[in-house]
Formats: sequence, structure tokens, C-alpha cells
Amino acid sequence: MNASDNQTSKLHLNTSTVGEQGFTLIETAIALVVMMVVALAAAALFAYAVNNNSASYDRTMAIAVAQQHLERLRTCSFDEVVSSNEPDITSAGHHFSVVTTVTGTTLKTITVTVTPTGAQEDWARNPLIVMSQRSALGKGAFY
Repeated sequence: MNASDNQTSKLHLNTSTVGEQGFTLIETAIALVVMMVVALAAAALFAYAVNNNSASYDRTMAIAVAQQHLERLRTCSFDEVVSSNEPDITSAGHHFSVVTTVTGTTLKTITVTVTPTGAQEDWARNPLIVMSQRSALGKGAFY
């Protein structure tokens, strides 16, 4: 190995690092700002999803409460099915207002209105209405 080969290899090593200076502070700061914007958008979307899932759970529980009331009225005798108002029912830690309206004499129309009172979202506080009909056991005008 002679001196010119040594100089050539040193020159080759030095030229390979030319143009490889890495990221500047400004480039790194811009990348961090972009990542922060993306992370904040994902966090906001996550919070929105959590709120909507909670409100959907309130609506699902309202449906369950309405079904329970209809089943309870189904087990009662025909004359015991009457209108009622229950302002605060708790089911699975959630609060509901239940209004049962019964109209008719030989064919009763039963309307159960369940309103979630503790829901966070406005759309989840809208009342849920379930209707059913029940007839007397004897023959009547509806047979």
C-alpha cells in the first residue's frame, strides 16, 4: 500500500459524509408540531366517541326499562293495568323517568315513555316511547 492509496481512501471516507448533516432544529420542531396536531385530533375523536357511547348506553338502558315495565304489565290482570308515573327509577346506576299511559276499556293501548334524566348528550335525553295493546279475555267488539 503506497501513500497515494492512503490519500485516496482518506479522501473517499471524507467525501462520503459530505451532505449528511442530519435534521436541523427547525425541521425537528415542525415535525413535532405536525405530530402534536395529529395527536390532538385523535384525542378529540376519542373523547367524542366516549361521549356518544355513553349516551348510546343510556338509550339502551331506557329500552330495557321500557321492556321491563311492559313485561310487568303483561303479568298483571287486565283490570290492574292502569296509568302511572314514576319520576325516578335507577337501573344500572342510571336514572330514568317512566310514565305509563293506559287508554281504552276493552282494548287497552299501553304507552310507556322512558326518559333518561342523567344523560350527558341532548339527543340521549329525548324520551323513548314504546306502545302495546292488550285486550280483555272475553269476546268483545274487537274479535
